[in-house]
Amino acid sequence: MATIECCVLSPHEQRVLEDQQGIQNYVGRERAFAILNSFKGTRPTIDVERAALFTESMRQTEGEHLTLRWAKALKHIAEHISVYIDDHQLLVGRSGCTGRYGILYPELDGDFLDLAVELLPQRTESPFGISEKDARTVIEKIAPYWKGKTFHEDLTKALPDDTTKLTCNPQNPLQSRFIVNETASFRSTLQWVHDYEKILKGGSRQSGPRRRLNWTLWIL
Repeated sequence: MATIECCVLSPHEQRVLEDQQGIQNYVGRERAFAILNSFKGTRPTIDVERAALFTESMRQTEGEHLTLRWAKALKHIAEHISVYIDDHQLLVGRSGCTGRYGILYPELDGDFLDLAVELLPQRTESPFGISEKDARTVIEKIAPYWKGKTFHEDLTKALPDDTTKLTCNPQNPLQSRFIVNETASFRSTLQWVHDYEKILKGGSRQSGPRRRLNWTLWIL
């Protein structure tokens, strides 16, 4: 009896494979691929405008109810943020500049944004670019205001000791343990759609003599 092995790829894996092989299957997806190709292969940049406007408003509303402060901050952003209208878009408006970009949320993790903007351009994986002017804005105006006021810091203080040691280094809350990673402040995991079917059916991979778990447990 012959054994036949086959490999079933997820849509995302199939798309990556086609891209590696130079296959351009654009039929019915011309607009989406035109958007993708407009910034494909470019280095992403950090857009600080949203963070600067949010921080500016929060400075002005010290002492007011937090819910009202957030509403005023969002209103301030909507009234002053730059408007970009890109080609091929069906819905106009975005929270950052054109091309590939990332935006900052100082209310979540502003306590270490000054350190982050210095390290992001140096990362070997997923490096980000930031202009000298924007970096100064983060280091001198945004990060100092949020020291001791962020959700990330309050969450770390509120966690029980037995939970804190699982999610981060108690001596350095910015250093994640990667055992249990809460997504409330470490939101990078929310950018991905995980292939849960594959991990549930196939399990985790093996790496050398020790078993390595290649997925993370997310909890609310």
